[in-house]
Amino acid sequence: MPRLNWRFSKIIGPKTFFACMLVSLIWALLPANPHKWANSAAVQAANSVAAPIGGPRHPHSPPGPGELRQMTIKELGNFEYDPDDKSAVIPADVQALEGLNVRLQGFMIPTDQAQGVSHFVLVPSLYSCCYGQPPGVQHVLEVTCAKGMTVPFEVVEIEATGTLHVKEKRDGGYVVSLFALDCTSMKRV
Repeated sequence: MPRLNWRFSKIIGPKTFFACMLVSLIWALLPANPHKWANSAAVQAANSVAAPIGGPRHPHSPPGPGELRQMTIKELGNFEYDPDDKSAVIPADVQALEGLNVRLQGFMIPTDQAQGVSHFVLVPSLYSCCYGQPPGVQHVLEVTCAKGMTVPFEVVEIEATGTLHVKEKRDGGYVVSLFALDCTSMKRV
C-alpha cells in the first residue's frame, strides 16, 4: 500500500493554515475562565456599540489641519454596513477622514507572520472574536507598518498610530476591509 504524502497546510493553503495556528495559539493563551475577563472594563468598552442599532448615529467632525485624532475602532466604524449588500456605502463623514492621522486601540491579529510583524489586523476585542460574534467589516482595521518597521506580536491591547485610509477593499468579489492604517508607531496600552 503506497504511503500518503500530504500536509494539512497543502490542503487548506499556507495563509489559512497560519491563521488556524494563530487562533490556536491565542486560544491557548486565553484565561481558563473567560467570563472573568469578559466582564473587564477594557472588554466591555471594546464591545460597547458606538451607535445602537436603530439609534441615532453621531457623525464624525471634519478633520482639522495637522490633527491627530484618538478614537476607538467602534467609534471609527459607527455605522451599519452589510458587506453582502451591493448598494452599501461608507458615510460621507467617514470618507472625509481619509488621510487623517489617528491613534486607535485594539488587539493585533497578524495575517502572515509570527515574528517581526509588519502587517496585521486590528480588532476591538480578541475575546468577542473567540467567545462571541466576530466584528463587522466596519470594526476591522488592516494595518501595514512603515517600510522597514516591524513590531512584536502582542496578545495584549495595543495602540497603533498612523495615517488612516478609507476605502472599500474587495477580494474575489467579497468586501474584506473598509479601513487601512499606514502605521508609524505601535505600543502596548
